[in-house]
Amino acid sequence: MTIAACVPLLLLGSSWLFQRQFDESRALRDAASATFETRYTLERLLKLHLDLETAGRGFIISQNSSFLAPYNQAEKQIEAVLLQLSRSLDQKQEEPLFRELETASRQKRAFAAQVIALTKRGSRDEAVRLVASGKGKLIMDRIRVSVAQIDAIRRTQLQSRLDQSEREARHLSRTTMVLHTAVILLLLAAAVIGMRINAARARALARMRESNERQSAIFDSAEDGLMLLDTDARITSHNPAVAQMFGYSSTELVGQRVGVLFREAPRDEDVAAFLRALDPARVRLRQVREFEGVTRTGAHFPVEVALNVVQTETQRSFLAVIRDITKRKQVEQMKSDFVSVVSHELRTPLTSIAGSLGLLAGGAAGELPERARKLVGIAQANSARLVRLINDILDIEKIEAGQMAFDIQPLPLAPLLEQCAQANAGFAEKYGVEIAVESVPGELAVMADEDRLVQVMTNLISNAVKFSPTGETVRVFVVPGSATHRISVAGLGPGISDHFRSRIFQKFAQADASDTRQKGGTGLGLSIVAEIVSRLKGRVSFDSTPGEGATFHVDLPATPIR
Repeated sequence: MTIAACVPLLLLGSSWLFQRQFDESRALRDAASATFETRYTLERLLKLHLDLETAGRGFIISQNSSFLAPYNQAEKQIEAVLLQLSRSLDQKQEEPLFRELETASRQKRAFAAQVIALTKRGSRDEAVRLVASGKGKLIMDRIRVSVAQIDAIRRTQLQSRLDQSEREARHLSRTTMVLHTAVILLLLAAAVIGMRINAARARALARMRESNERQSAIFDSAEDGLMLLDTDARITSHNPAVAQMFGYSSTELVGQRVGVLFREAPRDEDVAAFLRALDPARVRLRQVREFEGVTRTGAHFPVEVALNVVQTETQRSFLAVIRDITKRKQVEQMKSDFVSVVSHELRTPLTSIAGSLGLLAGGAAGELPERARKLVGIAQANSARLVRLINDILDIEKIEAGQMAFDIQPLPLAPLLEQCAQANAGFAEKYGVEIAVESVPGELAVMADEDRLVQVMTNLISNAVKFSPTGETVRVFVVPGSATHRISVAGLGPGISDHFRSRIFQKFAQADASDTRQKGGTGLGLSIVAEIVSRLKGRVSFDSTPGEGATFHVDLPATPIR
């Protein structure tokens, strides 16, 4: 056999040996990865059950509903983790153990739910006895045993695969030594391959340079300001728009903390910690926030800032997109001023028109024919609706401009809620709906402005009345808390659709034009509620199931009655 014929055989043999070793390494890596993933999933499943158990016990001990947050989170995630685990298990050896684990998990969740339900119903002692019975611990021990058994099987399988891989590696090493006699030929082949790799690398570098030049051109020509920040919140580079926007030269900002560009910026350490904690998978450019920028001369102007994580193999940086919104704010202010002026100019004549129509309807000008009385009634109702719309617009403008005064003081809730229910009883009677204030302990009080809180409750109660079917009852109740008290208004009706939830507190927001507008209203009530509650340092939220009504909650700071 000639040397020319041996060369390709040697190369083919070497290639086959290396491919075999590569395949074995890849198989071993895949096996190790699968084992790690399964063991990680088992650890996560065990932790979720421990979270479930700890949150339940914390809720029993403190009866604080904040303990239910980790409980609910664990309850939601356990099923998904079990499904992920089932997909990675070996059907013959691990399937029975998984079924036992799945059964124990279901029993543990049912047990935790039973304990929490007893506590919520006020049967805390019964819940404590149930926990003390040890049933939950026995179930948890079964879960631990099942997890440990599956983990042991996986470790045994991985060790067996490692031993096999080691034997294969020794065999391949001995076989490879036989081919070392052809090292010169292999070196020549390697030289050829090296030249090809260098050529490919040169082409890749050329393409990379071209791509960088295009990106630099886009970066430099963008009208918005673009900055790259490191994990210490220092500016590493920026485009000309940033320098022009803030009045700096092209090199002054590089290396400085980003806080120098914003008024009342947080501490540099806090900004750096915030950046390092950002999750790249959850940050998107459309998530923007408004700040007040500061130029080099100290002038202030409004900006929008969007932040995105730029992750490479070696480091993480952050791209900040800054937009000067001075003109937009000026247009918004002009619009606000226009609405305010028009509203003020309309309110006086409309009030006079409504009053005159009221006098006509009351017979001040003599008895009106039936048809004329109906027409006057329609005109009176619509003029009153316009007056309410203008008053709501003026309230919104005052709140947003900071011109609405708030006299915040301790307010007992029981008399205030009774007053609101009585004030709206006549309105509810027109709809055939009753208003019921459930018993409120006399010692419960919140920090609020009485007139504004009455306005909030009136808006929520009137909304619940309008959308509740005839013969139903709107419930007003209070859930006491340690730091805040929750005032809730619950009504039956169509509920709040999914697509409307995100904009329910926006100005002029209404569910649809055909049904909701027939109920009357301006679409500003809930927006006013949200603004007032925010300035009372509270929070407004809601729960709703379509077709079953909605419950709105107002959380306000609790205070003892003085």
